Amino acid sequence: MSFSFSIDNFMPRRNGAYAFFALKEHLKSVGWTVPRSSDGTTFNASGDVITQAAAGAGGLDNSLAWFVVRSPDSAHSFCFQRASLGYGGTPLDDSKYWRIKVSVAGFTGGSATQVPAAIDEGLLAGTETDAAPSFFPVFVPYTNQCKSGLYQICAETTAPYQFWACCFGTVDNLGQWTDGLIMMEALVPGTFAPGDVDPFVYCAAASDPEWYAYTRKGLSDETFCVVQPLYGPVMPNHLDVNPITLKDNVIPQTYAADAQNSSGGWKGTSRMVKMPGVDRGMYAPVTVVTPGDYIAVGRPFGRKFLVPWNGSVPDRSV
Repeated sequence: MSFSFSIDNFMPRRNGAYAFFALKEHLKSVGWTVPRSSDGTTFNASGDVITQAAAGAGGLDNSLAWFVVRSPDSAHSFCFQRASLGYGGTPLDDSKYWRIKVSVAGFTGGSATQVPAAIDEGLLAGTETDAAPSFFPVFVPYTNQCKSGLYQICAETTAPYQFWACCFGTVDNLGQWTDGLIMMEALVPGTFAPGDVDPFVYCAAASDPEWYAYTRKGLSDETFCVVQPLYGPVMPNHLDVNPITLKDNVIPQTYAADAQNSSGGWKGTSRMVKMPGVDRGMYAPVTVVTPGDYIAVGRPFGRKFLVPWNGSVPDRSV
């Protein structure tokens, strides 16, 4: 796996428009495209009209602005829409609220204020319909005093084009929390069921991650539903370092849907996300193969997991 990083992007306030604009630009740098978009006023049915993170012409921080990004192999598309004016209670908080969809088939249609649709779309954040959307706080509202953050982006440069991005809290108020998490991870071949045409897992969350996946993709009872990581008494956090290599023992995170779900059952094992053997703390680089090649994200007193990293130590003192 080869990854491209954009790290320690300082956000004076945890602003979703800033973060998702930065994600869009970084994904474009590794081959993703923007097939359609709108700044809330101007709709472009064949390209990227979003040229800045702020409000105004070409801005993502406008009421109901949106964009679609499509992977280089056209296998996955994501649609991001910013909340309507006043949705968050204050203009500053509006940008914390988003509606995020994923599709394998791809999105079509759309207008200046309404996102395009896909026949197989799954909601990662938000509810209701495209015409009357409800939004979800993907970033912690400013009223909760999570003032600043460092937005981190990691994107795979070759197929299957996995990526993750999230905001690391700085040392000011409630600075331990991770939020603004968005992720697409592929599954290890041989760990998912034969015939699974979308061996991927998706995540979008403000703090406590929740993963989603297509089950029985392409069949008559196809479902997009929550899947859960499988935990045990030893992993995560209860396994010492390897006594021979003196490096951390980790295992790939593995997913399944609860049996109470109509499409419950096994999904597969992640290629990118690991469960920590030792709790190194939030935002601590972890050595699995090379120094600092993974880093811990999640919740300080809850579920943490490891994602690929570039070896540096985040400067959270700002």
